Amino acid sequence: WSNDRENVFIEFKRNMGTDKSYESSNMGETFSPEQLSAEVLKALKSFIGDENITSAVITIPAKFKADQIAATKRAAQKAGIEHCELLQEPIAASMAYGLSASNKLRTPKETITSAAKTLTMQSLIALSFLT
Repeated sequence: WSNDRENVFIEFKRNMGTDKSYESSNMGETFSPEQLSAEVLKALKSFIGDENITSAVITIPAKFKADQIAATKRAAQKAGIEHCELLQEPIAASMAYGLSASNKLRTPKETITSAAKTLTMQSLIALSFLT
């Protein structure tokens, strides 16, 4: 890893579906927002472990337009995600809130079982862009 700010890319999610490019002097390559997003998704997939992830739910901003949505789906394909469902971020947040609120009414054993299911759901929702 380099401390060189020229090789750190931020806010590329905002440019999904555009022709904007990001040049990396370290790698001697130019990347599109789709390629950078695919790299983020690959890194997130690697955190899951030994499982072969081929499907995911990816969160997107509510204001994403059709070209940005299409670019997000292409990024998922480049990351090896064959089936990709897109979920708007406000909806994902409300689902996560609902899952955590429903845990408050359970016994400890039920809470552990529910937490395992919630963790699986959060792992899928976590395949969101980190920008």
